[in-house]
Amino acid sequence: TWADWQRATGDWGGLRDAYSPLKIEGRYVADYSSVWDGGVTSRSTYRSLTGVSLSLDMGEAFDLEGASLFLDAYSQVGRHGEDASGDIQVYSNIDEANTSQIAELWFEHQTGDGRWRTKVGKVDANGEFCLLESALEFIHSSAGFTPTIFVFPTYPNPSMSLNLMFDGEDGFASVGFYDGATAEGLLTGRRGPSTFFDDELADSYFSILEGGAKWGEGNAAGSGRAGVGVWHHSADFGRFDGGMEDGTEGWYFLLEHKLTDVSAGDPDERGFTVFVEYGVSDGNVSDYDQTLMVGGLYVGPFAEREDDSMGLLASWADLSDEVTAGYAEDETAIEFFYKAMITPSFSLKPGLHYIKNPSGDPSIDDALIGTVRFEVTF
Repeated sequence: TWADWQRATGDWGGLRDAYSPLKIEGRYVADYSSVWDGGVTSRSTYRSLTGVSLSLDMGEAFDLEGASLFLDAYSQVGRHGEDASGDIQVYSNIDEANTSQIAELWFEHQTGDGRWRTKVGKVDANGEFCLLESALEFIHSSAGFTPTIFVFPTYPNPSMSLNLMFDGEDGFASVGFYDGATAEGLLTGRRGPSTFFDDELADSYFSILEGGAKWGEGNAAGSGRAGVGVWHHSADFGRFDGGMEDGTEGWYFLLEHKLTDVSAGDPDERGFTVFVEYGVSDGNVSDYDQTLMVGGLYVGPFAEREDDSMGLLASWADLSDEVTAGYAEDETAIEFFYKAMITPSFSLKPGLHYIKNPSGDPSIDDALIGTVRFEVTF
């Protein structure tokens, strides 16, 4: 029955899998939010993200073992939730100016043992760097990556890049070199290759290096990973004191560890995982001096709801201390959510957000926000 389908549109009468090397996925994500108390205004906000992705296994299609192609396109519409809440960290990770674009288009090759991967093309850097798998279910933007990487080539502006990744039994390492035109206001996400190869349009680049250790087996209790990353952007940045900065850089630390399994269901999926993320940047040019996020995710909290999940996080943003930056206080955001899988292809995720000192502005009252996220896989 429809309630059992993995995708809301089914298998298209067998057409979806007629050519097995090609996989097509569609998604619709929408947030309805309302500021219940405090903030700038009590106005409600609705925004949505509709996307489609195609992946081609070139080993199966053309006997190019380990090679694949990927394309992802999306359209985002709706108001910004932070216009009503007044927060700076952005409590909904789909908030952005209305846009439609090909977000990613890349070629990847991995070795036979899967330990080495190379990825070339237009890439969302957050898919490879500063990524906490256990924080992906959260609605808040800081759960995706530390906002201290304020020039990160990620949603809504992925960019052309070269990437090399290693994933071993006990450790991992990645390095990436990205077009940095977004920092110069050239909207890399829409221009794609043009600003990567044309020095007259942009000659700035974003580079990032990450490495760390892994422990345990798979996603079982006692497994986890920890890593450190450093990044640099070569563009010229305006300082809050009126001067210019020749490039900027920062670093981050991340850790996630699965504490428990649940005996019923799939032990590699259910259980409780904790995570920590810390980031540092230059408060002379960045809104953030440092950020710290801690939280936990519980998958399958009830025996009869093995596919549901719930989570709690707190994200503290130490905003720039430069007088001309205009931040009198620091901002702290707290989120709790419960994700209910209604069917394998449809979920509802009610979330509650509390923002203390939105944007560090004492004139804005602490905000309490209710959000419901709808997610459909087509």
